[in-house]
Amino acid sequence: MKLSNKGFGLRDMIIYTSILLLFLLFAVYSIDSLHKTIEEDNKEAAQEYQESIKNNSDEIEEENSTKDEPVNYSYYNTLEELLERSTLNYMNDYPFDLSTSIEKVTSDTLINLGYMSVMKDQFGNSTCQGYSNVFQNENMEYVIHSFISCDNYVTEGY
Repeated sequence: MKLSNKGFGLRDMIIYTSILLLFLLFAVYSIDSLHKTIEEDNKEAAQEYQESIKNNSDEIEEENSTKDEPVNYSYYNTLEELLERSTLNYMNDYPFDLSTSIEKVTSDTLINLGYMSVMKDQFGNSTCQGYSNVFQNENMEYVIHSFISCDNYVTEGY
């Protein structure tokens, strides 16, 4: 039986496979570096946002020295937005298939994983609790509804 010399030999296949593996390693390294950069940017943005909330709450605390004063709804709306953004960051880092279910993400989970700091009421006296319901729409985008509960404020539907 006579073999033809057409096609790749074992040596050629090993060389081409090695080249492909090198490209694959480079691609994995690039994607990992990009992912770490995006994570750091998200954490920096979250810290800046939390600092702005803290500054806002300090201003509100100076304005509202007693609990007899009216509730500052804009402060609590800001807390709800922070909870929504933190939940979105969490869902992007830990994706779930929510096309047929709803995921409940609590504020304690987000605090323990470092996505947000403890939420305080507008006077800075007590800690607020919260959670977010997350599901995916037809376009597979996350839809997040956040709810908080403080001493003098509770989101409707909590």
